[in-house]
Amino acid sequence: MGPVDAPAWVRSRERVRTDVFGSEEALSRSLAGEIAELVARKAASGERCVLGLATGSSPIGVYEQLVRLHRQEGVSFANVVVFTLDEYWPMDPAALQSYRRFMDEHQTSGNIAVFDHDALRFADFAVGFNRIFGIDAAVTAHLEKHVEQFLRRKRPGEADSPEVQRLKSLIRRSEARAAGRSCGIPVERLHFLDMPFYETGRVRKRPLGQADIDLLVALLRRIRPHQIFAAGDLSDPHGTHRVCLRALERALIEVRSDDWFGGCEVWLYRGAWQEWEPDRIDMAVPLGPRELRRKRDAIFRHQSQKDRAMFPGPDPREFWQRAEDRNRATARLYDQLGLAEYEAIEAFVRLKVDVPLPAAPSA
Repeated sequence: MGPVDAPAWVRSRERVRTDVFGSEEALSRSLAGEIAELVARKAASGERCVLGLATGSSPIGVYEQLVRLHRQEGVSFANVVVFTLDEYWPMDPAALQSYRRFMDEHQTSGNIAVFDHDALRFADFAVGFNRIFGIDAAVTAHLEKHVEQFLRRKRPGEADSPEVQRLKSLIRRSEARAAGRSCGIPVERLHFLDMPFYETGRVRKRPLGQADIDLLVALLRRIRPHQIFAAGDLSDPHGTHRVCLRALERALIEVRSDDWFGGCEVWLYRGAWQEWEPDRIDMAVPLGPRELRRKRDAIFRHQSQKDRAMFPGPDPREFWQRAEDRNRATARLYDQLGLAEYEAIEAFVRLKVDVPLPAAPSA
């Protein structure tokens, strides 16, 4: 599917060529095709093809299509020189936060979003806990020894061992439980999906597959929710939010005809990176000082992400500071527009599922 005709008002005002596509996959295939044609023309004339490639999650689909063209259609990039358009400095190119590594592996994981020193600290705690209460101290000590030895000799860019991956996953899961308790959510109402695409221990993830969608569909049909809240931060530096939202959209397609879904609303929120534009906001929830403090306390429960997160982006502020500043800025904007004055506002955009959703990219 190629570009469709842009609306007349776009054509009348826009002086830059504008192509409108029916889906993200169609856009990615088209752009990748244009890049491949440019590479081929340069190669035919004996020239190098110099590309400046953006980082972040938005162009991931284009890069996946370029990989497909190389593997399935034999497109050669031997004459290509690539410049990444931004990077942290100074940083080892193999470091997890490096955009050079991001361009090599182009997605990320929650398992690796925990610093090695945190994993070692929690392993040490487990050994002490089990020793105090007489619970399999020898087995736990053996695990701690493995974690310590592995992390000591771990090379830059090396994937964690399965034991370290499971430990880091447990850390993030326990932090999520603690945040849920802080918000008053019973532990039995907290569910963890362990989606297969996510569990690789590397920055690059597996393609989203039907097994991932089936897990979401099963959870939705078991809970039959009246409201669904999903991360709408599609410019997050690690790209996970975009993949998870894509998974949710595909799951919604499968449950859209269920009897409970007619009374369900899907809301997108934003967190640490940006706020919704005021004209796009569908629901604005006022927050008083007490609610804002409760939200901050819940963020604090994610201790491995506090002070210095694994994937912070270019903003030096901590996540809780970004979230509070964003909420307060939205409240100030509403006040300036002549609306009621509040301490802070949490904004949401409704995901409309009564129209066809974007086609999922092919594997």
